Amino acid sequence: KHVTFGGMMDDIADGLSFCVAPAWICYIILSEHMPPADQPFPLWIAVTIYAAAGFARLIYFTLDKNPIPGFFKGMPTPAAALFVAAPLLIVSQADASPEWVRWVSYFTFCQMLFTAFLMNFYPVKYLHIGRFMDRNPWFTMTNLALILILIFTPWFGYLVFCQMLLYVLSPFITW
Repeated sequence: KHVTFGGMMDDIADGLSFCVAPAWICYIILSEHMPPADQPFPLWIAVTIYAAAGFARLIYFTLDKNPIPGFFKGMPTPAAALFVAAPLLIVSQADASPEWVRWVSYFTFCQMLFTAFLMNFYPVKYLHIGRFMDRNPWFTMTNLALILILIFTPWFGYLVFCQMLLYVLSPFITW
């Protein structure tokens, strides 16, 4: 695989968009709901692990000499960013109790670390969803309809979370 300047710039943009930005957003939101004394370990370490794992995944993807057409080795960074952001979207759109917000904050904390692992667990192959959608217009239209119906409702975060959870579990089906 030939590394180009444009490819490197694309990876840097992906790293900022799908690694640094979600980590920073999670840090800001979670630090409001998780007192430092209640954190399993400091929040800044978890978000740094997530961002570093995302960059490691992008580097691996760029240097991979044996890509598998139609699949990614390890969870792609855009999917990881959506998976980590979905619980925060649920909280931001819901009129939730403080206990619920606190629980979702802890869940997101753990989910960031789990997602960091999934991005760099290369034996697991994830479907290239863009290519799958090109070949299956029914899938694209169904998802687009669901998004348009739910985007301005409190259920949109749940839709995104469920879609990303299905994507996380998809290697069990595509193997």
